[in-house]
Amino acid sequence: MLSLTPFLTLDVPVMKALTVFSLILALSGSVFAQQTQNLNVLVNGIPESNAPTLVMLYASGTQFINEQTPALEQQVIAAGQTRASLQFSSLQTGAFYAIMVVQDLNGNGALDRKNGRPTESYVFSETGTFIGTPSFSDVAFKLSPETSAVLLNMVEVKAKAKTGAETLSSR
Repeated sequence: MLSLTPFLTLDVPVMKALTVFSLILALSGSVFAQQTQNLNVLVNGIPESNAPTLVMLYASGTQFINEQTPALEQQVIAAGQTRASLQFSSLQTGAFYAIMVVQDLNGNGALDRKNGRPTESYVFSETGTFIGTPSFSDVAFKLSPETSAVLLNMVEVKAKAKTGAETLSSR
């Protein structure tokens, strides 16, 4: 039979040292744990449409606006709403994030473009001067207690009148 007696006969200074070490280890885990916070997003100016609006959150290190790499998190604003408020929860404070909002007219889950120009209404979390599709760093922001809310105003893309078989209803 195995006896635990040798393990239980530690002297008092060793027991105190182990207790202090255990306490330091436990506290250091909570000190170095990453803090999280919520991000509130208000989207204004959504064009009236029968199409839902997708709000996609990307984290640093993801391939931004790449159909093969999904967003970190996605929420849907129901068709017919012209403004909406939503929340992304438990995001890492101090990390960089980017948001892309697109009114998904054809249901493919992506921002459609023709000749490099968007064909669906959209907005990014940061506006800037970029040509073509922006990179993550072009539209990223650092999440902090001061940036816990983002107001986004949609850029409305109006469909040009098309003739014959090229109408939107025939796609």
